Amino acid sequence: MRKLVETIELDEIAVVDAPPLRFRLEIFEQAGRFSARLLRWEVMRLRPSFSDALGEADYSILVEDDSSIVDDLTDTDQARLVKAVVRHLAERLSAVR
Repeated sequence: MRKLVETIELDEIAVVDAPPLRFRLEIFEQAGRFSARLLRWEVMRLRPSFSDALGEADYSILVEDDSSIVDDLTDTDQARLVKAVVRHLAERLSAVR
């Protein structure tokens, strides 16, 4: 069984002509090894279909990307794993800019 040992809200990442990207990093421990899950915050504006009187509302949700860069990253040192995930995220984002 994996145990969630840390949750980290990463700093916003500025994007040209779009809202900033926001990520949450979850660190798990199992049998002395640490693994990670990277989630991205998404914001949606929704309008209820049952009443126009309520107007629109913004909702924030966490999305786990199927092509996550952290699936294969593990380490026996929690801090080293966090640094590796942040480095991989920065490399991935710089490749798509």
